[in-house]
Amino acid sequence: MKLSILFYQDDVKFSNTFEVDKKETDQKLIVGTVLNELFTVESNYRNANMRLFKTSKPILFKVTNGKNEILNLGKSSKFIQDKLKFNKTAKSKRTFAKRVNLAITEMSRNVEVINQDDIFARLEEQIKLEEQSK
Repeated sequence: MKLSILFYQDDVKFSNTFEVDKKETDQKLIVGTVLNELFTVESNYRNANMRLFKTSKPILFKVTNGKNEILNLGKSSKFIQDKLKFNKTAKSKRTFAKRVNLAITEMSRNVEVINQDDIFARLEEQIKLEEQSK
């Protein structure tokens, strides 16, 4: 199965494609590799006094599995899009990486099926623990 992660801004595109075995795919390894490549290429452009992406605009991304779009933050709210920026500082890149990872983790997590009585019981238990810790 082919998995592609495309970062884009206006007409600029940066893409990585992986051949993955669904059973043994390490999401953290893929996300880490893609982000490292993005930051390395961006840094190389900066060192040549060029810009791959504008730091004042969001860097959007989408994940596809072959022809199927799994996630596209270009279709998300402007509020979310505005958070997807980074500049040359390590702190900025770390924040960007955390947000990319969060989006991909949320997209791939399993949904827990639970009935309303159980959720109410869990919440009541949490309320008691919070009150005890005050």
